[in-house]
Amino acid sequence: MKKWENVARGISFVIILTFLPYFLENIGISFWLIGLCIFAVIYCVFFILSKIECLQKSVSNKVGWLTYIMVFIIIMVLYYKIGSVLAHDGSMRVSAAFF
Repeated sequence: MKKWENVARGISFVIILTFLPYFLENIGISFWLIGLCIFAVIYCVFFILSKIECLQKSVSNKVGWLTYIMVFIIIMVLYYKIGSVLAHDGSMRVSAAFF
């Protein structure tokens, strides 16, 4: 990881693959359309990240990987907390406010 852009790409990739399929399945989108949506979102996010100037700065491998691992752990904790709240809630409906 030579740039902050690469760290941001890894983090956004994990976020997209963790949360997006769950919400797309809840609104009833088919498997192939979910894959297409994930591909399009990842492509758009990577394009946007490449245009952000502050992410073009150099970062050492150690700091980049530590940042990535720390954010990955936080994302997984949030994912399991949200999943447990939805499981105890009993309703698996997604609010229309998200869409």
